[in-house]
Amino acid sequence: MFGVKGTKSSLGSDTHLLDEINEDADLVKVLMDKGGIPFVKTNVPVLCFSYHSSNHIFGTGENPWNRG
Repeated sequence: MFGVKGTKSSLGSDTHLLDEINEDADLVKVLMDKGGIPFVKTNVPVLCFSYHSSNHIFGTGENPWNRG
């Protein structure tokens, strides 16, 4: 949802599957300026139109410690 330069982001949509991010999102820039280190990417709903992290490319995001 928030682009990190040098990574790929699909936004949960096959039309964006191979998109490479060329610039950090403003929020990422602010966090990095404050010492933050982006290190996690996760599943998002198609084009971020829902709160449920599920899409037809990667399926449903689950907690690896409690899949129930």
